[in-house]
Amino acid sequence: MKRVILGIAVAVCFHAHAGNGLPENEGRVGSCDTVRRFGNVGGDLIAMRKGVDENSIVLEVAGFGITLGQMDEGPGQLGKSRRVRYYILDNFEFGFNRLSGVDYCGYPSESGDFLDLQTSKSFHAAEDLAGIHVRLDRRRRILFSAGFSMTVDNYRLSDRSITLRNRDGRVVPEALGETAKKSGLTTLSLGVPLRVTLRPAQHLRISAAAYCDFAVWTDAVYAMPEPRVMQRLSGVNTFQFGVGASVAYCGIGVYARYGVTSYFKKSAGPVSHPLSLGICIFL
Repeated sequence: MKRVILGIAVAVCFHAHAGNGLPENEGRVGSCDTVRRFGNVGGDLIAMRKGVDENSIVLEVAGFGITLGQMDEGPGQLGKSRRVRYYILDNFEFGFNRLSGVDYCGYPSESGDFLDLQTSKSFHAAEDLAGIHVRLDRRRRILFSAGFSMTVDNYRLSDRSITLRNRDGRVVPEALGETAKKSGLTTLSLGVPLRVTLRPAQHLRISAAAYCDFAVWTDAVYAMPEPRVMQRLSGVNTFQFGVGASVAYCGIGVYARYGVTSYFKKSAGPVSHPLSLGICIFL
């Protein structure tokens, strides 16, 4: 708006000056048709010329160009002409977890499938605390995003008579002596999600993502009738790399993410890869 007001003010001054040196029928700019007729006009300090298309005019004042015309607004606009936009609290994910491809190689048979989960009670919650969007094309249909995220992953064990402990550098099941109300693992991670988003139509967005997460802590949690017990569990991979994808319409959609890195460190626990499915919300 400031640029338009400035351009109009400059144009008025220009016409007052140029009207004395041009024929009467060319000294006034009353419409776009008139602009098309005179093409490039002006003096040493001020010049007016056609823009790159038929709907724009460029005013040059002391060598600085001001383009007047309608902005190109399409799906996924990032606040007019800004190529980079900062954001806070965006890209929410709420879903369910499971551990896929679990390999108990090296564990005795009596350990059983101790990483079997209650998927309906194993949840995933994540959000971007802050980040940037970068427009990669003029139509604002392709965006690159990088952010700083926080993720909480809960894994509820199917066998409520055990908890997990790290014994001699290896994660093993440990009997509780009685059946607990719930037993599982909780991991808090901070990470850097990288996304490429395609917006083929208005309100529709398709994203592919790479996740670089760092586990801050992991607790083995179980709850008897009283009390609730949380104990720090070592052996989980501190750095976890994952990939994902999402499809959203009007800011609400579905996502899937897969942990390429095993949940546990090598030789510290069964090979297993986190898998999460759920809904996502983009503001």
